[in-house]
Amino acid sequence: MSCLEGTFTATSYLISRGCRKLFFLGINYLPYEEASLSPNTGIQRMAGFEQALLRNRIQPTAQQFTLCDWTTEDGYRNIIALIDQGVQFDGVVCTNDALALGAMRGIQDRGLRIPDDVSVIGFDGINEGAFSNPTLSTIAFNFDDIAHQAIDTILAQLNSDDELPAGEREPKRLIANYRLVVRESTR
Repeated sequence: MSCLEGTFTATSYLISRGCRKLFFLGINYLPYEEASLSPNTGIQRMAGFEQALLRNRIQPTAQQFTLCDWTTEDGYRNIIALIDQGVQFDGVVCTNDALALGAMRGIQDRGLRIPDDVSVIGFDGINEGAFSNPTLSTIAFNFDDIAHQAIDTILAQLNSDDELPAGEREPKRLIANYRLVVRESTR
Protein backbone atom coordinates (compact mmCIF):
# COMPACT_ATOMS: atom_id res chain seq x y z
CA MET A 1 0.00 0.00 0.00
CA SER A 2 1.39 3.41 -0.94
CA CYS A 3 1.16 6.59 1.15
CA LEU A 4 -1.74 7.68 -1.05
CA GLU A 5 -3.55 4.40 -0.41
CA GLY A 6 -2.81 4.65 3.31
CA THR A 7 -4.47 8.02 3.81
CA PHE A 8 -7.25 7.01 1.42
CA THR A 9 -7.92 4.07 3.76
CA ALA A 10 -7.73 6.25 6.89
CA THR A 11 -10.02 8.93 5.47
CA SER A 12 -12.49 6.41 4.08
CA TYR A 13 -12.65 4.81 7.52
CA LEU A 14 -13.50 8.15 9.16
CA ILE A 15 -16.18 8.81 6.54
CA SER A 16 -17.64 5.32 7.10
CA ARG A 17 -17.89 6.17 10.81
CA GLY A 18 -19.94 9.32 10.13
CA CYS A 19 -17.31 12.06 9.80
CA ARG A 20 -18.25 14.62 7.13
CA LYS A 21 -16.32 17.77 8.13
CA LEU A 22 -12.80 16.47 7.71
CA PHE A 23 -9.54 18.38 8.06
CA PHE A 24 -6.03 17.47 6.86
CA LEU A 25 -3.12 18.62 8.99
CA GLY A 26 0.40 18.83 7.57
CA ILE A 27 0.24 19.76 3.87
CA ASN A 28 -1.44 22.56 1.91
CA TYR A 29 -4.10 21.79 -0.67
CA LEU A 30 -3.15 20.80 -4.21
CA PRO A 31 -5.70 19.63 -6.78
CA TYR A 32 -5.86 15.82 -6.81
CA GLU A 33 -4.73 15.57 -10.44
CA GLU A 34 -1.46 17.31 -9.52
CA ALA A 35 -0.98 15.80 -6.06
CA SER A 36 -1.49 12.18 -7.13
CA LEU A 37 1.47 12.44 -9.53
CA SER A 38 3.93 13.83 -6.98
CA PRO A 39 6.69 11.55 -5.66
CA ASN A 40 6.67 13.49 -2.35
CA THR A 41 5.28 11.27 0.43
CA GLY A 42 3.58 14.15 2.23
CA ILE A 43 1.80 15.23 -0.92
CA GLN A 44 0.89 11.60 -1.62
CA ARG A 45 -0.68 11.39 1.84
CA MET A 46 -2.67 14.55 1.11
CA ALA A 47 -3.76 13.12 -2.26
CA GLY A 48 -5.15 10.02 -0.54
CA PHE A 49 -7.22 12.22 1.78
CA GLU A 50 -8.53 14.18 -1.18
CA GLN A 51 -9.28 11.03 -3.20
CA ALA A 52 -11.36 9.59 -0.34
CA LEU A 53 -13.36 12.81 -0.09
CA LEU A 54 -14.02 12.84 -3.83
CA ARG A 55 -15.03 9.16 -3.89
CA ASN A 56 -17.56 9.93 -1.16
CA ARG A 57 -18.95 12.98 -2.98
CA ILE A 58 -17.39 15.44 -0.53
CA GLN A 59 -15.84 18.35 -2.41
CA PRO A 60 -12.45 19.28 -0.90
CA THR A 61 -11.62 22.93 -0.38
CA ALA A 62 -8.30 24.63 0.36
CA GLN A 63 -9.70 25.59 3.79
CA GLN A 64 -9.60 21.91 4.84
CA PHE A 65 -5.79 21.79 4.67
CA THR A 66 -3.04 23.35 6.78
CA LEU A 67 0.69 23.26 6.12
CA CYS A 68 2.83 22.83 9.21
CA ASP A 69 5.90 21.04 10.49
CA TRP A 70 5.22 17.39 11.26
CA THR A 71 5.90 17.76 14.99
CA THR A 72 3.83 17.28 18.12
CA GLU A 73 4.25 20.98 18.94
CA ASP A 74 2.97 22.11 15.54
CA GLY A 75 0.06 19.69 15.75
CA TYR A 76 -0.90 21.27 19.04
CA ARG A 77 -0.41 24.89 17.90
CA ASN A 78 -2.21 24.48 14.59
CA ILE A 79 -5.26 22.64 15.92
CA ILE A 80 -5.62 25.21 18.73
CA ALA A 81 -5.48 28.01 16.13
CA LEU A 82 -8.13 26.30 13.99
CA ILE A 83 -10.47 25.77 16.94
CA ASP A 84 -9.95 29.35 18.14
CA GLN A 85 -10.77 30.61 14.61
CA GLY A 86 -14.06 28.72 14.75
CA VAL A 87 -13.18 26.14 12.10
CA GLN A 88 -15.66 23.27 12.37
CA PHE A 89 -14.46 19.68 11.91
CA ASP A 90 -15.44 16.25 13.17
CA GLY A 91 -12.41 14.36 11.87
CA VAL A 92 -8.70 15.14 11.51
CA VAL A 93 -6.27 13.19 9.33
CA CYS A 94 -2.61 13.97 10.08
CA THR A 95 0.47 13.40 7.93
CA ASN A 96 2.12 11.55 10.80
CA ASP A 97 1.50 10.31 14.32
CA ALA A 98 3.55 13.01 16.06
CA LEU A 99 1.33 15.67 14.50
CA ALA A 100 -1.77 13.68 15.49
CA LEU A 101 -0.63 13.36 19.12
CA GLY A 102 -0.17 17.13 19.35
CA ALA A 103 -3.54 17.72 17.69
CA MET A 104 -5.24 15.38 20.16
CA ARG A 105 -3.79 17.30 23.10
CA GLY A 106 -4.94 20.61 21.62
CA ILE A 107 -8.44 19.28 20.95
CA GLN A 108 -8.70 18.07 24.54
CA ASP A 109 -7.28 21.33 25.93
CA ARG A 110 -10.10 23.18 24.15
CA GLY A 111 -12.69 20.99 25.88
CA LEU A 112 -13.61 18.76 22.94
CA ARG A 113 -13.91 15.01 23.40
CA ILE A 114 -12.05 12.47 21.29
CA PRO A 115 -13.65 10.60 19.52
CA ASP A 116 -17.15 11.85 20.49
CA ASP A 117 -16.66 15.37 19.09
CA VAL A 118 -13.62 14.85 16.86
CA SER A 119 -11.97 11.68 15.54
CA VAL A 120 -8.21 11.81 14.94
CA ILE A 121 -6.05 9.47 12.89
CA GLY A 122 -2.30 9.57 12.25
CA PHE A 123 0.15 7.86 9.96
CA ASP A 124 3.30 5.79 10.70
CA GLY A 125 2.28 3.64 13.66
CA ILE A 126 4.81 4.96 16.19
CA ASN A 127 4.80 3.26 19.59
CA GLU A 128 3.71 6.39 21.47
CA GLY A 129 0.30 6.17 19.80
CA ALA A 130 -0.49 2.95 21.66
CA PHE A 131 0.18 4.73 24.98
CA SER A 132 -1.57 8.07 24.40
CA ASN A 133 -4.90 8.89 26.02
CA PRO A 134 -6.98 8.08 24.09
CA THR A 135 -4.88 5.65 22.10
CA LEU A 136 -4.22 6.84 18.54
CA SER A 137 -5.72 5.22 15.46
CA THR A 138 -3.13 5.16 12.70
CA ILE A 139 -1.94 3.80 9.40
CA ALA A 140 0.94 1.65 10.66
CA PHE A 141 4.09 1.22 8.64
CA ASN A 142 5.34 -2.38 8.38
CA PHE A 143 9.01 -1.97 9.33
CA ASP A 144 9.79 -5.69 9.01
CA ASP A 145 8.51 -5.76 5.43
CA ILE A 146 10.56 -2.75 4.29
CA ALA A 147 13.67 -4.14 6.02
CA HIS A 148 13.25 -7.45 4.16
CA GLN A 149 12.75 -5.60 0.87
CA ALA A 150 15.89 -3.53 1.48
CA ILE A 151 17.99 -6.60 2.36
CA ASP A 152 16.69 -8.48 -0.69
CA THR A 153 17.56 -5.50 -2.90
CA ILE A 154 21.08 -5.23 -1.49
CA LEU A 155 21.68 -8.97 -1.86
CA ALA A 156 20.39 -8.90 -5.44
CA GLN A 157 22.77 -6.05 -6.26
CA LEU A 158 25.71 -7.83 -4.62
CA ASN A 159 24.96 -11.00 -6.59
CA SER A 160 24.30 -9.15 -9.85
CA ASP A 161 26.54 -9.35 -12.89
CA ASP A 162 25.79 -5.67 -13.48
CA GLU A 163 29.13 -3.87 -13.62
CA LEU A 164 27.73 -0.36 -13.37
CA PRO A 165 28.76 1.54 -10.23
CA ALA A 166 25.95 1.79 -7.68
CA GLY A 167 25.45 5.50 -8.41
CA GLU A 168 24.79 4.80 -12.08
CA ARG A 169 22.23 2.01 -11.65
CA GLU A 170 18.54 2.61 -12.02
CA PRO A 171 17.18 3.29 -8.51
CA LYS A 172 14.72 0.75 -7.19
CA ARG A 173 11.63 2.08 -5.46
CA LEU A 174 10.47 0.07 -2.45
CA ILE A 175 6.80 0.20 -1.47
CA ALA A 176 6.11 -0.18 2.23
CA ASN A 177 3.10 -2.09 3.44
CA TYR A 178 0.73 -0.30 5.79
CA ARG A 179 -2.33 -1.33 7.73
CA LEU A 180 -5.14 0.51 9.44
CA VAL A 181 -4.92 0.22 13.24
CA VAL A 182 -8.19 1.30 14.83
CA ARG A 183 -7.86 2.51 18.41
CA GLU A 184 -9.73 4.86 20.75
CA SER A 185 -9.17 8.14 18.86
CA THR A 186 -11.75 7.24 16.20
CA ARG A 187 -15.44 6.38 16.48
